[in-house]
Amino acid sequence: MYITYQDGADAVSKKLGSTIVLLGTVTAAQTFDLSSYDGYKTFALGTNIIGYVSGSYNADTGVLTVNASRVSGSVTVSGYGWVEDSGHHRTGNGEMTGTASLNYPKQVFLVY
Repeated sequence: MYITYQDGADAVSKKLGSTIVLLGTVTAAQTFDLSSYDGYKTFALGTNIIGYVSGSYNADTGVLTVNASRVSGSVTVSGYGWVEDSGHHRTGNGEMTGTASLNYPKQVFLVY
């Protein structure tokens, strides 16, 4: 479900006939207790809970678990430098390659 709006979240909620709640911006694995919201036993991922990438929802307890989302890739750093070696000043180009990864944030919404 994708929502595009110009007049703010209040206008969207009036058009949908639903209440929209930003549960949070998640960067690490996190749980939310939704049992205080009316109708939590009927909530479902992708219908009432949107914006998450992966997770699970226990309708009996109202506990939503959102997994961290991570992106990784190869990174190459190159540059010019010098070293002092036994009294000799050596200059040159160097390169180092490795893998970098990070958790990226995502907003999780409840629509009910």
